[in-house]
Amino acid sequence: EGYQFDYGGEPLEFIFDAVTYRGENGSTEVELAYSIPARQLGYVADGQGDHTWFNSFVVLRDQELHRITESSASIGPVVRPPKEIPKRSAKTIVRTASLSLPAPPGSYRTAIGVRDSVSRRIGIYETPLTVWDYTSDAINLSDIKLALSVTPQSEAGPFVRHGHKITPNPSRLFQRAQPVYFYYEIYNLSNDESGRTAYRTDLEITMKEKKM
Repeated sequence: EGYQFDYGGEPLEFIFDAVTYRGENGSTEVELAYSIPARQLGYVADGQGDHTWFNSFVVLRDQELHRITESSASIGPVVRPPKEIPKRSAKTIVRTASLSLPAPPGSYRTAIGVRDSVSRRIGIYETPLTVWDYTSDAINLSDIKLALSVTPQSEAGPFVRHGHKITPNPSRLFQRAQPVYFYYEIYNLSNDESGRTAYRTDLEITMKEKKM
């Protein structure tokens, strides 16, 4: 026998990426960013408005499926496409959002769901996630976040962290001539007598071969 639950909307496809940073009070901060092809959102000419909202939720469960933590947010307003997007541009014209939540270190089964409030499309994806422990006093490194840009910004807002706006790239796809930005945090650097510190990081980049 089989049972297919009716979520009340057509499927919503998106790509997401998760990174972890050192949080407060011994916890770890988990950030999930996702990109939705804008073609799925309809377009302004359909008479359903210029904007929409992404009703998002994420839940972390342990290996016995006990719920450890969860979070939800209504993200928006998100600009809807002014006109229908052709299929050839479907992968390049996207809308990106993110949400964060604290979590104790461990290995989890993670589910993230997003519903577009206008089209009522909904997507739910699951993935394994390791939440790292950053409580040690030894030098440590956060996860590496691939970004489309990293620019200084003092005001709070979407994608802003520690004075920088880090526009995520969950798809991890870049054009050949497009700069690739990395964002990561280094913890527990020690200072010398003059209050200065020094460190070196080595990054190795390998092009992923295209599979037929």
